Amino acid sequence: MSNKDAGQNLCLLSLDGGGVRGLSTLYILKQLMQKINPDSPPKPCEIFDLIGGTSTGGLIAVMLGRLKMDVDICIDAYTEMSDLIFQKVAHRVTLSGKVQARFDSERLTSGKEISQAETLTQQALTMSRARHGNQHPVTLRLEIVASEILKNTGEYESATQLATHAYSLRRETRHSILWQPYIRHAKTISQPRRSSSRLWKGLEKSMDLTTSSP
Repeated sequence: MSNKDAGQNLCLLSLDGGGVRGLSTLYILKQLMQKINPDSPPKPCEIFDLIGGTSTGGLIAVMLGRLKMDVDICIDAYTEMSDLIFQKVAHRVTLSGKVQARFDSERLTSGKEISQAETLTQQALTMSRARHGNQHPVTLRLEIVASEILKNTGEYESATQLATHAYSLRRETRHSILWQPYIRHAKTISQPRRSSSRLWKGLEKSMDLTTSSP
């Protein structure tokens, strides 16, 4: 279904968010792949021309699209990562009446959890290469931008931004691709009071940057 011929329709896969509920999306996708070929189910990246998603769907899109995982490996990796990342907030309404995000960003911004999540992703990538004999590995690096930069908007008080940098090792000159699914209405984000903030400068640079050298 790839778009090799001019005029041929694109086949797109859009993945919704929802925390650990994203696992149900993967099982539905697994059934679809088995219907296409029961004996040897294809990988989603072999069927879809574009894979994208929001929130947890974005994480799945990276694994299925950028890392070219099959659904089974993606389920294993996602199950392990979801235990680390998606921790529900006990009470969504604070004493002051503010509504908090469904998932606590403190878990996501913790260096220990992010380090573990990245390790799990790399392990899943190694498994994928071993199973499918990938001669051109791709390295994925996860980065978390602290939520404080978004507090000025009022509506993103506990939001966290996720950025992934993918490197194709088959090229002599390697370039990273910056992917930021959590940037919404970036123009409405006002600059913090301290203009010299390193955190803000990093965010400001990343929003204007599409490719960079590692």
